[in-house]
Amino acid sequence: SSYMKSVMKSNRTDAKTELADLAQRMQRCYTGNGTYATAAGVCTIIDELSSADGVTTRGNFYVVKASNLTATTY
Repeated sequence: SSYMKSVMKSNRTDAKTELADLAQRMQRCYTGNGTYATAAGVCTIIDELSSADGVTTRGNFYVVKASNLTATTY
């Protein structure tokens, strides 16, 4: 139905918004510290993404996690 399509689109917007925010936070971390590598307390976002819980989107529709982070890539 049209309503369901609208809800699904809204949920995807939640995911896109969160991914853009996470990428921006990671880039700020890299700019300030010169690395994406995990180091407890250095960059909160890296710690959150690397944790078992990950980061839940604002709408609570998705959980974003990261693995295999290196010092220069994500």
